[in-house]
Amino acid sequence: MRCTLRLLLVFFTALLSSTAVAKSKWTVLVYVVADNNLDGYAPLDFEEISRVGSDANINVVAQIDRAGDSEGWTNTRRFLIRPGDKIDASPLENLGEQNMGDPETLKDFVNWGAQNFPADRTALIIWNHGSGWRNAQVNNAPGGGHKYVASDDSDGDALYNSEVVDALRATGENIDLIGFDACLMSTIETWYGLANLAAVGVGSQDLEPGTGWFYDRFLSNLKKDPAASPEQLARWIVSSYKEGYEELGEITQVAESYTLAAIDLKEVKKLSTTLSEISPKLLADFNDVDAVRDGLTPFHIPDSDWPHLVDVKKLFDELHGMNPQREYKSISKALDNVVFASVRSEDRVDQGSAGISIYFPRTMEWYQADPFGDAYRKSNEAYPVAFVQDVSWADFLQEYLKKKPH
Repeated sequence: MRCTLRLLLVFFTALLSSTAVAKSKWTVLVYVVADNNLDGYAPLDFEEISRVGSDANINVVAQIDRAGDSEGWTNTRRFLIRPGDKIDASPLENLGEQNMGDPETLKDFVNWGAQNFPADRTALIIWNHGSGWRNAQVNNAPGGGHKYVASDDSDGDALYNSEVVDALRATGENIDLIGFDACLMSTIETWYGLANLAAVGVGSQDLEPGTGWFYDRFLSNLKKDPAASPEQLARWIVSSYKEGYEELGEITQVAESYTLAAIDLKEVKKLSTTLSEISPKLLADFNDVDAVRDGLTPFHIPDSDWPHLVDVKKLFDELHGMNPQREYKSISKALDNVVFASVRSEDRVDQGSAGISIYFPRTMEWYQADPFGDAYRKSNEAYPVAFVQDVSWADFLQEYLKKKPH
């Protein structure tokens, strides 16, 4: 009899646990680092999400840290965002002040979200300022201060690219899509580091307008088709970005500059291998490379060339036009397999905005003025950049800059 009771107890315990945490189709984790001058945009994006909200098939879960600049609360809270929810509603958890620039905080959120809201697919969106491969706070950059992914002003911290990579690896969770609702993050250096940690990436080569992504638009599509693949979700994020800014332009009569791209992360290593094979040969065409680089318009903060990011496809297409006998076209072919969806505003078409940028300062003077330029050396041991360590582009760049002091 005792054995029978034990078996029944085990059965009902398993049944209750399985029904208590039902598995959904998608969990979308949004890591909102608004403890800075973006605080006022957090309630707006929360409202966009709540227009759609969670249901039995999709969970939209956010961890939000605020500065309270718009008379809101100032700590860190976790939400399962349901239709009609408000940002000042009672959260699932009030964590007090958390350092969102600490990789442990990111890791804890991803683990908590995945364990409490299990799903067939998981997306992680990091919401903040951004500046590409360095991902650190820079206070004395050319053109003024600029903040980076997960810059938490209260704690004076930010996430380096290697910290994002280490945090996601440490979670042990399967991430199907990683997105950066932040400026300047779609660089080959960023995606190379994340290539083995997610299937798909979404990010912008250019500065993002303050409005950022249009969450209600792509989440509406996901709610209608919760069985969508990571690639399809990425396409919706990208297409809704273009639709949203085109409509805003019609309403406000103000045209915003924008870019956004969806990246097949499993193809990034192949692109990087091709680039590594070609990079040592670039010095033989120094004059042509120099002329092309001088003619490129970088993605940068206003009134500056910094952070020296140029479009990979534009760079090598121009070089191919000058040297068709070289292998430069192979970069464009590899890129076609990496970038599977991209949009750009009309003013960004001619400058080149095919989806992925690379670090390429115009001169040694510019490089030496970059507060984090030394990170682009293989000898760098402080938060080393995997792309720099593994790919010969960094070696080419150092030799190129020696020949181009000013």
